[in-house]
Amino acid sequence: MPAGSSAVVPFLPTVPQTPTHTRHEDDDDNDKNNHNCAICRSTFKEAYVTACGHSFCYECITMYLHSSASGAIPCPVCQTIITDSHISPNFRLNTLIERTAHRAEQYMEADVTSELSLQDVDRMLRQLNKRKQQMESLETEASLHLMHEFLASTRSSVQKALQELTAQLAVLDKDMVKVEAQMSSLQCALIVSPHLQRGRTAAGERGKNLKEAPKRGTKRLLDRMPRDSQEVSTSLNITENETEPQPRTALSAAKPVKLLSTSILVQKRSARITEHVSELRDVYFKERVMANTADNDTLGDAYLSSFATSLSRLSRYSRLRTVATLDYAHGLYHTGSCIVSSIDFDKDDQFFATAGVTKKIKIFDYQSVLADLRQDVFSNPRVRAAPSPGRNRSERDDDTVPNHDSDAENSEEDNEAEGSGDDVPRFPILEIDSLAWNPHIKSHLVSADYEGIVNLWDSGTGAPISSFNEHEKRVWSVDWSSVDPTRFASGSDDAKGKIWSVNQKDAVATIHSTVNLCSVKWNPTHQHHVAFGSADHHIHYYDTRNLSAPLHIFQGHKKAVSYVRFADRNTLISCSTDSTLRMWDVDASISCDKSVCVRTFAGHTNAKNFVGMSIDSTSEFIACGSETDQVHVYWTGLSRPVVVANMGRTRDAVTGLFAPPRRVDEAPAPGGPFLSSVCWQRTQPGRLIAANSNGKVAVMELV
Repeated sequence: MPAGSSAVVPFLPTVPQTPTHTRHEDDDDNDKNNHNCAICRSTFKEAYVTACGHSFCYECITMYLHSSASGAIPCPVCQTIITDSHISPNFRLNTLIERTAHRAEQYMEADVTSELSLQDVDRMLRQLNKRKQQMESLETEASLHLMHEFLASTRSSVQKALQELTAQLAVLDKDMVKVEAQMSSLQCALIVSPHLQRGRTAAGERGKNLKEAPKRGTKRLLDRMPRDSQEVSTSLNITENETEPQPRTALSAAKPVKLLSTSILVQKRSARITEHVSELRDVYFKERVMANTADNDTLGDAYLSSFATSLSRLSRYSRLRTVATLDYAHGLYHTGSCIVSSIDFDKDDQFFATAGVTKKIKIFDYQSVLADLRQDVFSNPRVRAAPSPGRNRSERDDDTVPNHDSDAENSEEDNEAEGSGDDVPRFPILEIDSLAWNPHIKSHLVSADYEGIVNLWDSGTGAPISSFNEHEKRVWSVDWSSVDPTRFASGSDDAKGKIWSVNQKDAVATIHSTVNLCSVKWNPTHQHHVAFGSADHHIHYYDTRNLSAPLHIFQGHKKAVSYVRFADRNTLISCSTDSTLRMWDVDASISCDKSVCVRTFAGHTNAKNFVGMSIDSTSEFIACGSETDQVHVYWTGLSRPVVVANMGRTRDAVTGLFAPPRRVDEAPAPGGPFLSSVCWQRTQPGRLIAANSNGKVAVMELV
């Protein structure tokens, strides 16, 4: 370098280092970890810092600390022991997270608007439209698939219904051919028989007269009409081989066979069937189609004949006629309520007994009651008193000879007559809840009272035979065994059912329950099976040879079961204060361990009182009372009553005059009497005795 020259450091321009947006993945992971809770691995939510300097979500660290019973636990990061007092809010970290999230949102908005071109937007729109079309196609396909399933299911249901209707039409056509063949045969027999021809002519004349007769005359003529002319059309004995009828189809226009019955009779009985045609149709098809499916003509013919008989019996009756009335409290000098709580016939229907709150049992001679009606006599030539215990039979109580009224108002509409044609053993005991007559021994009558005492009486002398007093509370019901004449059962408020024998004072067996037992009934053909209705809404069915547990508990009622009765060995009928009766299949219920309710009967009113229930000797009609002071009669094949009848007109206590009769559909007066007991005759169908809370006892018959 020449002397005197200065050294100059050359200037080299440098390219400025511009920051880039590219970062290492490790740095991203570190940032994420700095913003994530070490417990939940998510972005901090309300960050809290520990004494050791580590931050966590408040919810996470709180749950972590509470997982220790002592409250001290190692830090999830450094294992330093921390407690609730060692944590505090991390305000700086919370502010940093909020700012970072805000900047990220701004960056994304700026980045999207700055980097997307028009072509990019068009491409995105095309993709979105394509995706939209795909979603619409999927939605349409799904809706079409659902519609197809619905149509297929509906078609299957309609096709099944069509098959059922086709089967029903086939059965109807087949049965109509059989019935018309039988009607043709009867018509031919009518032409051949002069006696039947005369009967038919006479029936036709009566029908003509009935149309022109006034209302009361119509009733008398119909009552006097011979049974033969009323029942010509009901005796159908179906057989296919009697005639060879032409095939009939549903669309055939064959001329109907002329009926043998008078037109007025057919109209009256058809009207009764029409009232229940819907239920009758269901009953008919339920059994008839099954028999037809089995291709068993004999079974089908038998059912058709049975159903025709049932229709005949059902349509024959339209009302209950009161043929006689009695006063249970007459001559007893009793004030207050006169509820008749129980009625029962003896084994051959010669006598019937009534009992209730008047502390007396009255026994009436049934034929003398009817004789008083026929003679229009209101006196009693056969009143006698049973001797009380410790007295001679020649002695008589002062109240054993009733005073009889001859008020002209006693002659009521429908031949009602009021009197006291009774043989009257009267027992000085407490209020009686139930009585039962031995179905085998005429002189044995058992009763139960409010104090839990069960008494066995000699109905012929009125003297007590035995007294059974093991119950601790009121006994609601007693019943004799239909198989063993020496045994009877009782049910009580002390939650015990007892089996008794007339040959010993102590109970043969005791059934321990947890609820009040309101009713008891033996199976009519099985000497060891007995049913108890209880306050727990159930019927407990026991085998007396093993009382550890019931054979079955019938469940379905919503309130206490007040009565149980058997229509036959396998059909149990129960009455409850839920205003329903229920029919149970006993064998099916036991075999499947599930209560099988065949039918529920409803139409009467029963919310709190014992209103009575009884099954007639044919096991076809059920009578029960109502708190509207009415008798309701049900046919076992229908759920609604077929006959409803008022107890009749009531006499005003002050004036002694009869009140106007109340219509069947008319609501009773508040606080009025209620029907308290009913009982069918044991041997003769169609006749029953009903009583109400005023002490009125009425003998009624189906007409």
